[in-house]
Amino acid sequence: MNKNKSMWGKLFVFEGPDGVGKTTISQKIAEYLSANGEACKLMTFPGREDGTLGKLIYEFHHEPSKYGVKSVTPTSQQILHIAAHLDAIERQVLPLLAKGHHVVLDRFWWSTWVYGLTSSVNRQVLEKMIDLEKSYWGDVKPAVAILLRRDTPINREVSLQDWRKLSYEYDALAAKEKTSYSVSILTNDTDLEITLQKVREVINYALIPPEPLNDQHDQQDFFEQEQLGLDLGQEKKTSFSSPIVISHILPAKPTLVFDTYWRFAVERQNIFFRKLRAQPQPWTDDPILATFKFTNAYRASDRVSQYLIRHVIYREDLPASIEEVFFRIILFKLFNKIETWQLLEKNIGEIIYGEYSFDQYDQVLTQARQAGQSVYSAAYIMPSGGKSFGYAVKHRNHLKLIEQMIADELPKN
Repeated sequence: MNKNKSMWGKLFVFEGPDGVGKTTISQKIAEYLSANGEACKLMTFPGREDGTLGKLIYEFHHEPSKYGVKSVTPTSQQILHIAAHLDAIERQVLPLLAKGHHVVLDRFWWSTWVYGLTSSVNRQVLEKMIDLEKSYWGDVKPAVAILLRRDTPINREVSLQDWRKLSYEYDALAAKEKTSYSVSILTNDTDLEITLQKVREVINYALIPPEPLNDQHDQQDFFEQEQLGLDLGQEKKTSFSSPIVISHILPAKPTLVFDTYWRFAVERQNIFFRKLRAQPQPWTDDPILATFKFTNAYRASDRVSQYLIRHVIYREDLPASIEEVFFRIILFKLFNKIETWQLLEKNIGEIIYGEYSFDQYDQVLTQARQAGQSVYSAAYIMPSGGKSFGYAVKHRNHLKLIEQMIADELPKN
């Protein structure tokens, strides 16, 4: 096997929920690369080639009764997919890449993660599955992972709500993975040839041999510009105007204050864990931490943030589109008070932007204020925004601010 990674082929990954056009586009791109003299192999996860474990698991996934199995748990199903992935990675993908062949891969471990999450597979178990697959990939990463988007699926009779949950999880994962390798998010909701042209531009740029210093920076700029839908023209782009910033600042030197802060943060987190395990008091022998209240070391651990995560963001009974999730999060965070969210739910019902009415929300909040209730958290002061929207009452400006954010398509940026 070729040990010189600079001579290896490139891995091009296509991802997205069923019905986004991923399979068709990946096939077209494999044909495009082959027609341009590039040694290329199209593969799918878990696999569809005769005589492979991948095809067996693919067929089993879609028709378990054919093999005498009545039902399979979501966890077991995803483990089977991982097994097929490992077999393909070891037997085909890595040897092909080592020979200098490019691999166009229809699905990656991303699908295991997203479909596992939306099927309620235990997150920790899912992480262990993914870690196993990552260990097989080693230091091989995609030259670019292309996530395809659509508002509605193509030729699929599925629950639109479930499909949007998948889309939301794919978006979240793409945002996380782009810190490790190049990720391009492209919308496939127009003519197929237009989408293919965008994909070809991304692929062509990924094929450019790396150059010192500038390449990684420029390459990520390219993929981010593609996400913003900028017109890059018909020709391959090899340079961009974004400046390279090279810092000559020396590493920070830890001081007594720095060291003291981290000792505090560690002990505060240990208190959190001791309380979580229902250990009896005292939870610490530090006289300051034992006497005074301090916020949790992690924002996500506090009571209000946990409520936001559990009861606002991840709601199976509410729409999961980016716009709807954005609306719920911003609405909650502007007031940052559990009681205000519960008040709105009690009087309005489901918090859905598609059914939003300024007058209805304003009436509920105004009546609460008139009854002497505070609708805002005292944790921090939220500017009123009166100069921008002109209302004398703070919550009215904030409702208009949310309307403006969505009108400006902020959730899509």
